[in-house]
Amino acid sequence: MNPCRCGKYLDDPTKCTCTPTMIRSYQGRISGALLDRMDIYSYSSKISEEALLDTIHGESGSESVIWRDRISELWDIQYERCDQMGIPRMKNGECQDASLGDLFRIGEKESQYAALSSHNLGLSVRGLKRLLRLSRTIADLDGSKDVKVDHITEALSFRLPNWSEKKS
Repeated sequence: MNPCRCGKYLDDPTKCTCTPTMIRSYQGRISGALLDRMDIYSYSSKISEEALLDTIHGESGSESVIWRDRISELWDIQYERCDQMGIPRMKNGECQDASLGDLFRIGEKESQYAALSSHNLGLSVRGLKRLLRLSRTIADLDGSKDVKVDHITEALSFRLPNWSEKKS
């Protein structure tokens, strides 16, 4: 979605015609229940003409192949972890198990950090579980056997939309 009604809030705040009240009202149109079901929030800006041309001429395609291979490797890691735990194979985002801490190798200190952060940010239980799944994926990308506080912190940075921080 756009960050505001005019859509210029992130790209060029000086051209944004919305007042802070209008921006809050516009952003408030999305229910918390819907936001709670999103794993990652990401900011996008206008795509440059050069980047658009790259997509037409296929110059960015090799990066896609690299990421596709990397994702396949990550799925193998996730399946192997399930095999070791004696549960059906599934990807991190599909895990519904009540004992995510054991499956995802999240220690006591990390669990406390995730719970405290979730409480302070007003995340629901669903939001906390999404945070833990994302933290596990970040740990997998990092090549870490266990989820660390740094992985949870990085996951938190993707978890909540903070458009208000972007405007100067």
